[in-house]
Amino acid sequence: MKYWFPVAKMPKSGGNWPLLKDMISQNERLLVFASKKAKEASEGIPFEWNYVVESQYGNEGMVEGKCPNRGESPAMDSKSQSLVLMNFFTTDPNPTGVCGNNSAPLVSMLKTCHDLSGNRWPNYIAVDYYMRSDGGGAPLATDVANGHLVCGCDNIAYCKANSTFGTCVIPPPPPPSPPRAPAKGTSPGGDPSAAVARLPAFQWSCFLGLTSLALLFLS
Repeated sequence: MKYWFPVAKMPKSGGNWPLLKDMISQNERLLVFASKKAKEASEGIPFEWNYVVESQYGNEGMVEGKCPNRGESPAMDSKSQSLVLMNFFTTDPNPTGVCGNNSAPLVSMLKTCHDLSGNRWPNYIAVDYYMRSDGGGAPLATDVANGHLVCGCDNIAYCKANSTFGTCVIPPPPPPSPPRAPAKGTSPGGDPSAAVARLPAFQWSCFLGLTSLALLFLS
């Protein structure tokens, strides 16, 4: 309860939320929602779908080019709710296949859901095995969403401190890698794959959601 953001302060009808820094400074950084509508009046726990639109979870929510709403949620483009929650995980957890899902398809779905949610970027991204990907993936999707939400840039890393919204500093691309020398015992005209070391896949970890802001859903 010490960090609970009171329902009385929650914006109605899609209004603007207070600034994150103000929520943190007032120690009101924990958002708690209930899936039962009656709890808002009886217990002061806000009914999730009065404030949040949520995409379909499971396999039905992972179809390329689509971002359907969860059955209990209003339509994704409803402007009566100001928070957007994007689900992207299979119906049956798959610790192996999740590496591919948490990579390019996740970033692609992020952009699809933006377009189908009234041009709003997700405030929250729900995935399985968030530390696993083939590179980029969950942390990249979070950086993309936070970049657009915080400063209007394609990545949070491009935001320029103490600048107006939309001011971005995009780093130059890295220089091309120098050609690799042939491996010992091979000739320049040999099989090129024999001279290239195979690099291990990277493991990533990230916090999905707004920095320093916790989110909890109650049944």
